[in-house]
Amino acid sequence: MQTFNGSDTPGLRLADVRETGFLTRMNELFGAGVQSNGVHAAETVGWTAYTV
Repeated sequence: MQTFNGSDTPGLRLADVRETGFLTRMNELFGAGVQSNGVHAAETVGWTAYTV
């Protein structure tokens, strides 16, 4: 995550990482009984790829 827009903490998850691509999911990190309202400001996610 390259930005932190809004008051909620953004989190990024990677899944299904393969040579041809990957899946991402952005979620808000909550604790102490705080719940998401399902809305979040736009964020910037950077990535890079290389071959070995």
